[in-house]
Amino acid sequence: MDDQPEWKPIVQTAHVKLEQVFDELQKTWEDIGCTRETREMYYQQALNHINDLLNEMVAESQTKKQVLLQSIKDMLKQTTVLYTELHLDMEPKSYDQIPLSKVEQMLRSELQDLEQMKKERMMILKELLAKEHDICEKLGAKKINITADVLPTEQELESFKLYLQKQENEKIRLENVFTDIRRSIIKMMDDLGISPFSPFQQLICENPEEFVFSTNNMSKLREFRDELKTQVEETKCRVEKMKEDLLALWRCLDEPEDVCQLFLDRYSDYSTGTINALSAEIKRCKESRKENIFKFVTKLRLELMNLWDLCKYCETERNTFAPFHSNTFTEDLLTLHELEVERLRKFYDDNKTIFELLEQRENFIMKIKELLQRANNPDRYHNRGGQLLMEEKERKMIQKKLPKIEAELQRLIKEYETTHKQMFTIYGTSLENVLAETWENINHEKETMKKARKEAKDKSIKKSPLNCSRRTPGVSHLSIHRGPTPLSKRKLFTPSPNTSLKRKNKNDKNKPTVSASKIRRSGRIPKIIVQKAHRSSKGGQKGKESLSPVNSIVDTTYNQFQGHMTNREELHSSMLPEQILRNSNKINVNKTPIIRTPMKPLRKNLSAATTPIACGSARKSPHSPRINNTPKLATAPSNLPFIF
Repeated sequence: MDDQPEWKPIVQTAHVKLEQVFDELQKTWEDIGCTRETREMYYQQALNHINDLLNEMVAESQTKKQVLLQSIKDMLKQTTVLYTELHLDMEPKSYDQIPLSKVEQMLRSELQDLEQMKKERMMILKELLAKEHDICEKLGAKKINITADVLPTEQELESFKLYLQKQENEKIRLENVFTDIRRSIIKMMDDLGISPFSPFQQLICENPEEFVFSTNNMSKLREFRDELKTQVEETKCRVEKMKEDLLALWRCLDEPEDVCQLFLDRYSDYSTGTINALSAEIKRCKESRKENIFKFVTKLRLELMNLWDLCKYCETERNTFAPFHSNTFTEDLLTLHELEVERLRKFYDDNKTIFELLEQRENFIMKIKELLQRANNPDRYHNRGGQLLMEEKERKMIQKKLPKIEAELQRLIKEYETTHKQMFTIYGTSLENVLAETWENINHEKETMKKARKEAKDKSIKKSPLNCSRRTPGVSHLSIHRGPTPLSKRKLFTPSPNTSLKRKNKNDKNKPTVSASKIRRSGRIPKIIVQKAHRSSKGGQKGKESLSPVNSIVDTTYNQFQGHMTNREELHSSMLPEQILRNSNKINVNKTPIIRTPMKPLRKNLSAATTPIACGSARKSPHSPRINNTPKLATAPSNLPFIF
């Protein structure tokens, strides 16, 4: 049957076995001769043994069960405690249908897992605590409230790890900062030639591994670094000032340059030894200077005069320095001169750009005046060296640069006056007055030159009448037209003696002609040409007067010269064109054969062409007679920034 206990077959088997055993015992005991009472006693003892054995087995089983129950109870308790320590949520479980041994096995495995988890967490905590100790010791910071007595949670451990990581990064950063600052401190101390004297400085320089990166220590470290930096800067300035003073003293004493340079090379740092050496040398030089105060004051006065010229001081400004005129040569007088020289030198250096621009402007003004003088020279039209072209380039260059220089000067001086709240003077006056006075002087000089040219021209016309105008046949002559001839086509040179030009107008044959040699000797020019030139110059003057000083530059430009030369075909080459020679041959009186003649024949070849002069003297006819007092060409307006 299914409901039959599992021990039932065992009992049945035991019953059969007991019957067999008791039957065997009965036979044995009978053979031995045991009585019935004895055999019953043995049967009872056998039963008692069996009963004791079963009772022992039951008792043992009960004991084992109790042990299992106690073990399960203890493990449940330990598990609960570990769950609490590990801050884990314990899930409720039911063991009703599970044997005690299985329950014990399950609980034991779970307990081992919890203990391993606790062990690992404790190890991590100990490592983190040890790391925290080192970091806090190095940073001089307090520890957070985490100990090994209380097991932290996983989140707390992670937070603790992040905190320690930040602290570690901060420690690394501070270590780098400390290393850099320490390196700079050591370098500055070496430059200054000093040694650490306080415990804190010794800790920085000699025991850096024991330095604690606390907030207080890092602040003191930076303060010490800043103090050294300030000390180095002050020492540098002091040494540089001492070197400047020493150089000035050496210049006054005329010390050899190689000796001075050797001294400076030997003391090139900023240490205390350098300062002491410089102080000693300055003291020696000053003592030597006291013996020659007059010589040094005189030298300073020469330098002061040079600075006055550079700074463009007027006489009033120069006289404001009264010690310049003192004859009591003392140490105080020398010091005053040194201070004044230093002040002026600094003033010049601070405004060097302004003075350089003023110098450039003065150079341009000198070029303008030079061009004015050139414009008054009539020989400038003999343009063998491209003189007019060079003058034109100079004018264009001045026109381009001078306005820019003046505009830049105005801007810089305005900045100076805004910054220093005082006027920047040039020889005691403002820039505006200087500019106005300069252009006024240029215009006055230009007008003076015009009047001088006009007076010279009038005197030349009155003193040189055309009285030798008799025509000489067979000789080349300069034909003077009485009609209005354009000045741009006025010829500067006559053809060679072997050629002549045919007049297109037949009526011109009856007009008088004048020998070139006579014109050259008399220095006069036909009146009609003078009148024409005079009218042209008046027209040019009107055009120029309508322009401002920054709109035109000259009366005669290279463009006019070029236009004049364009219509002079016989002057384009050293040899006359064949067509001109051919045309000249047709009208030659003596029917001279056509010969290619140079523009400037030798005088020995002109002996046949000599012409008797009305005054009675015979001379060779020049190839190109020069006419004095040549009237000036008409004025062409220009865009340059001034008027000549």
